[in-house]
Amino acid sequence: MKHWLTKWWLMWLLLIPTSFTVGQITVKEEASTPVYSKRQYDELKEQAMRGDTYAYDQYYCFGHYGDENCLALSIIMAEKYGHPRAFFDVYYILTTLYSNNTMSIDSTTASYAISFLKKGAELSNSNCCFELCRLYLYGEYVEQDTNVAKQYLFKMNFDDEENANKSWINRKRRYYKDIDINKSCDIKKRENECVLDNE
Repeated sequence: MKHWLTKWWLMWLLLIPTSFTVGQITVKEEASTPVYSKRQYDELKEQAMRGDTYAYDQYYCFGHYGDENCLALSIIMAEKYGHPRAFFDVYYILTTLYSNNTMSIDSTTASYAISFLKKGAELSNSNCCFELCRLYLYGEYVEQDTNVAKQYLFKMNFDDEENANKSWINRKRRYYKDIDINKSCDIKKRENECVLDNE
């Protein structure tokens, strides 16, 4: 009897760790991001060039987000086919190209990029409306105008006016917080320069 219990006990000791190991391997789940081959990306690009918005979104999201190679395709999708998301993408790619290369954007390119945002906002693209609100609130690339900023924010599809007002208040709080941070950074910078001058 003792011999049988010992075998049974050993068998359980051996099975338990292996069942946990097998369980760990099978439980793992991969992210559900599509993986496309180069040929499939080329096919998506060709379909997008013919106006297929789904193919454009797949091509842009899962392979070329913010890629300068996607700029021409985004312009075509925006201008020729009026795809609302493509208007924001043109703006994003243009401004990202400059910021990634640590260059300041020139006024001609900035106004060109903003013209795409405005066209996208006319089509009620929320990304375009939100970015225009931010630009006018901060006075970035455009003359600062809080009334225009508020108009673009309210153009977004809110459930009701109360949510729109809450969103506007949150944007203004963020703006004033950013201003305070910039002022304190400027003060600290000036204090450091004064300390260096006195040494």
